Amino acid sequence: MSGPAASAWSRLDRELDAWHADGRPATLWLRDDDACRDSTALRRLLDVADANTVPVALAVIPALLETSLPAAVAPCAQVTVIQHGYAHRNHAPADARSCELGANRPLFAALDELAVGFNDLAREFGERLVAVLVPPWNRIDAGIVARLPVAGYCGLSTFGPRKAPYAVHGLLQCNT
Repeated sequence: MSGPAASAWSRLDRELDAWHADGRPATLWLRDDDACRDSTALRRLLDVADANTVPVALAVIPALLETSLPAAVAPCAQVTVIQHGYAHRNHAPADARSCELGANRPLFAALDELAVGFNDLAREFGERLVAVLVPPWNRIDAGIVARLPVAGYCGLSTFGPRKAPYAVHGLLQCNT
């Protein structure tokens, strides 16, 4: 393997070696975003997760959910379902970075969509669903973040440093 992928794996190897040298166990989890249907790639991920006892947080897009996904996830003990926005729809202006949960739309419209999506996921996945939100494109307005605990969410996961889980507005945040 060569190129950027090889470089990423080399960095991971060095990081794991550093943890080992310090006598610390590495904690790993996988977050797979944009889930909405069964696929060959998803099945490979689930097989690897089960074979290696590695937890997978499957970030599911509620509005795009197909019936094949709950059936595919059912046999995998390592999967936890979390919510990936509502429809993975960009509401940002044309000159801005993509964002579904930004400040450029009514706050309560976004919160209402999240509630509908959460209820849909709860109906399909039951106890596998955990009240953690993964914003599409890893972007979310601070006003929405502040209201997530009142809306029933206990966690938030975006992209950024993962030194340790930490609290933001009363939410546990664990990034990829």
